[in-house]
Amino acid sequence: MKNKWLALLLLVVAPACLAERIASITYPRKNINPDDVFTQETLEKSISYLFSWQQGAGVFGGLTLHGCWGETGVIQRKYHGQFTSANRTYLNIMLDMYEATGDYKWNLRAEKNVANVMFLQTKSGGFYHGSAEFEPSYDENKTCAIHQCMPELALLEYAAKPYAHPELKKEIKKVIDKHWKWFNGQFYKKGTRGVTDKQGWPWPCWSGVTNQDMVVIEALAKYGKVFNDMSRYEEFGKPALDVLLSDRYYYKGLGLFQRGDQPAWTFPERTPYYHIIFSTLNAIHEITGDKRIPPILDDVCEQGFRATFVAEDGLRYFSHGVNVKMDNGKMEIVSRNKYPTSVTSILDFMEFFDWYLERHPDPEKKKIQDDLYKTAAAYMRTDGTLPIALNPENDIFALAPSNPTKFLLWKLNGKITNVEIEDLPPLQRKINNLVWYENGRFYEVTKDGARVFAGCKLEPKGIVLGTDETMANVDFDRAREHHDDAVVEIMDIRYDKEKTF
Repeated sequence: MKNKWLALLLLVVAPACLAERIASITYPRKNINPDDVFTQETLEKSISYLFSWQQGAGVFGGLTLHGCWGETGVIQRKYHGQFTSANRTYLNIMLDMYEATGDYKWNLRAEKNVANVMFLQTKSGGFYHGSAEFEPSYDENKTCAIHQCMPELALLEYAAKPYAHPELKKEIKKVIDKHWKWFNGQFYKKGTRGVTDKQGWPWPCWSGVTNQDMVVIEALAKYGKVFNDMSRYEEFGKPALDVLLSDRYYYKGLGLFQRGDQPAWTFPERTPYYHIIFSTLNAIHEITGDKRIPPILDDVCEQGFRATFVAEDGLRYFSHGVNVKMDNGKMEIVSRNKYPTSVTSILDFMEFFDWYLERHPDPEKKKIQDDLYKTAAAYMRTDGTLPIALNPENDIFALAPSNPTKFLLWKLNGKITNVEIEDLPPLQRKINNLVWYENGRFYEVTKDGARVFAGCKLEPKGIVLGTDETMANVDFDRAREHHDDAVVEIMDIRYDKEKTF
């Protein structure tokens, strides 16, 4: 097994290294060809990496670090278990693999994930583990609208399949009906933070935050399609969509949406959230045929192209977000913040850019998309993961993994063969004075040679902090086993002197 991955690394990742040992690989690899990276072999690694975090039947953990807001508190709270929303991605991976390969075990894995999501429902109807970077959350009330309705979408996307188990589909409807009764009672016209201070509140939304309420509306539309009952969408979803598509939230021509939870009404959504806005609006349009939506999707995509910049390292990235001002009631963009920049957003936008360019061919925009592909390929690492974000305030986001499996399944559509879950070689990943060691189910992060934290992936709360803390019967030093033969990855990230453009 180890020789297989080493041979692959020699061919694809580090052709200059010796066959028996890979000395080091430095990222970003600016001259790498995306076609040599977005491959079946990388898919195999990314899926194997995902399953290294399996903590139960249909249960996957991970370090839930929020690159957009720089939140790393799950580490201090010693939690790397599941959070509910991520199950939507995992479930779709299983379904995509089943449809691509016909191997029934992927359908069984999807059903186990569905069972896990239903298990996360409390007696009240809400889902616990619904607070992402603020996990662990064992109370359904410590949550927000998006992380309550993402699991609904996961269940609906399984239920929509022609091969969905009939009895499981019946149970899904019961779970969602119970959840909706609780959720709507808890959130409708309640809002979050600064939203309740706005003139004209309350309006018919749940959180008042664009990306969050879009997810709720998509869930209502999909429920209507799957269970042939659009009444909730008509009563609640359509009025909420009318608000979000009005000039209260949407800035036509800029392709921007007001976020909605900041005291000043001059804080558009940050760039990473536009993939949520696009995907939800696109899904709502496919179900309802709302003719307002396609021109808005064009506008959002055009804003996405404008939100990119070429850094001093010669690679193209997405900016973090915009700084704006209001002039006589009209919003104007003052500048864009480059950092933190989300690497995973590059992959999130590719399908939408394809959608746009098929309808509006444009050589300059196609060049921007090609440049972004090159950037993502330059950061694709030996274990099939990407950095979460590039953040000059905290290097941990460049070391910690985000999983690109969903993107790879889309990119390789029609060319996917089956995948067997296998172990990946040990690795060391370095940036400045931080080192990430990983070997199978174990990882460790050191600073100047001293342990900062370490984890055993099997256990949701399997993290120790500092040099002395331990857990019963767990040898965290296993993260460094065979490190003399490990792949060594060096993250050589240079941030621009100018932080805005």
